[in-house]
Amino acid sequence: MDYQIKCNEKAINSVNISISGASCALSFWGNLITVVGIVVGILAIGLGISITRQVEKVKSIAEESRVIFDRHLKIRNEVRYLDKNIKSNMKGLYSDLKTEETRALVERLVEVPEDVENLSESLLSREISGELFPKIKKAYQFVSETDTVMLAGCKQKYRILLFQHFSGQSLFDRDLEDEMENDYPTLMDCSFSNDIIKASGDFIAVTIEKGDIFKYSEKIKKFLLPGFNKVDIKMI
Repeated sequence: MDYQIKCNEKAINSVNISISGASCALSFWGNLITVVGIVVGILAIGLGISITRQVEKVKSIAEESRVIFDRHLKIRNEVRYLDKNIKSNMKGLYSDLKTEETRALVERLVEVPEDVENLSESLLSREISGELFPKIKKAYQFVSETDTVMLAGCKQKYRILLFQHFSGQSLFDRDLEDEMENDYPTLMDCSFSNDIIKASGDFIAVTIEKGDIFKYSEKIKKFLLPGFNKVDIKMI
């Protein structure tokens, strides 16, 4: 009987030990699973953040690419527009460039009036806007008021320039008319026939604009008939 009881107790102890071992094993694996779950969760969060950042970078690159493409497209369209305008308006573009170049040359005369020695030929061979007359007059007055032998040639070049481009304005300008009238024959000799025709047209236009042709008959005679003192202009 005692032997049977001892056997039962041993069996019960063995079962308890087995159950305790199983419980420890289950507890270990449960803890391991929990740790693994936490690690996986952290990795998943990190992966999600990384993917989100990569997506944002891709979006940013895509937006920058779109902006660059739009800018390139705009530049291409502007280049095509300019190319079309240049081809269709070559003459006008050349005229605009020539006008700007003329302005630059006249500004050079204002800064360095003596440079008319180098620039007069270029200025005589092109059209000059009437609005540039005051600037050329200013440059001429500078050399005119400087009484040196060196500037004598400059004065003559300025008078030719004023005669051919601004005859009407200069021949009725109170600061210039006396010097211009005294130099009529020389100015005529230094001009081509087309220059004389243009200068005569400008002079007549200003005379008519003044409104009293009879008042300027002597000036007209001196201008239109230099050297022909015996010829009278009959005014009606």
